[in-house]
Amino acid sequence: MVDPREKRAAVAHLRQVHGASDERRACGLVGLPRSTQRYQCKAKPADGLREQVAKLAAERPRFGYRRITALLQQQGMKVWHGRVHRITKELRLQVPRRKRKRLLGALSDAPDKAHARRHVYQARDTDPARMGAVLAYIAQLYAVEKRARRCGIAGEPLRLLREQASRPVLEQLHAYLLQIREDLLPKSEAGQAVTYLLKNWIALTRYLEDGDLCIDNNHTERSLRGIAVGRNNWVFFGSDRGGKTMAVLRSFIASCELIKVDPFEWFHDVLSRVASHSIQKLDELLPHRWAAAARP
Repeated sequence: MVDPREKRAAVAHLRQVHGASDERRACGLVGLPRSTQRYQCKAKPADGLREQVAKLAAERPRFGYRRITALLQQQGMKVWHGRVHRITKELRLQVPRRKRKRLLGALSDAPDKAHARRHVYQARDTDPARMGAVLAYIAQLYAVEKRARRCGIAGEPLRLLREQASRPVLEQLHAYLLQIREDLLPKSEAGQAVTYLLKNWIALTRYLEDGDLCIDNNHTERSLRGIAVGRNNWVFFGSDRGGKTMAVLRSFIASCELIKVDPFEWFHDVLSRVASHSIQKLDELLPHRWAAAARP
């Protein structure tokens, strides 16, 4: 019987010769299971691996450790993503998370005020006096938005209007919510509605900072209603490619509906001349640009 220590020494030698990525092969050659060998010996790291990882992380901050590993392997270095991941953690590079943080930083949290109103409306039966007052404040906010739509106010003028008309109402509502919170049971419907409003208050008032933000996302939910109603009609597409094609076509239809363009008319015109249209100018056939060009 072969001494286990001799087996481990042989595996360590084979790993140093053939590289760390051949651990399974080295263990198999000497008859030693890989699971028992993994914690017994460590492969010799490639020369300059830390410097290469730090250099790639600085040059390509959006690359995760797996893509950095692929680049190192293309350069002929025998490494695997586990070692690169440990090196990034030791050097505190945090490469795998940087892209995700950057994406989340570009987004803003703006909860739906209609959803918040729904909580208050459902609690109106248990506490009609206080919840009715909260609904009255919310109605004043929607009255400002209705006046802006009728007058065609948008963008920066809308932001200024909200600062003048909506912010004082929101300040009064916030003070009223803080006042009645102490008198409500936390588990009651009214208490949960007030807690929801106060917990998301900063996000609920973010629409004051940007005139392009809506007070709620009812328009988005209405645009998704057609998909929910017709879900049973397209449960099966026949193939993955058919599903992707359906998603593309549905996105075109939604874009046409958003700008009040007849989808059939747009499809008929675009498909009849897309073959002869310049590939460098395909964006001219998008629904919003097609509608602008069709106007007299």
